[in-house]
Amino acid sequence: MQLKKVIADDNVLAFVSDRHPSISKSLGKIYPLAAHGIFIHHLIGNVITYHKGRNVVGMVAKTSKTYRVYT
Repeated sequence: MQLKKVIADDNVLAFVSDRHPSISKSLGKIYPLAAHGIFIHHLIGNVITYHKGRNVVGMVAKTSKTYRVYT
C-alpha cells in the first residue's frame, strides 16, 4: 500500500517476482492494471526441484527467452 502512494497503477507497469502467492494476490488487489511476471531464475529453480530428471530445464530456459515485446 505504501508503494501505491508513489507509483500509480498503470497498464504499462510491470512487476517481476518469485511467484510467492502473497505477492501475486497483493499485486492483483493493489495494482490490477499492472502486469505480473515470474523471474526466470525462480521458475527454473522450481523446475529443477519438482521435475528433476525429466530433461525439461533446458526447454524451460529456451522457452523463457522466446517471447519478447518490441516497441
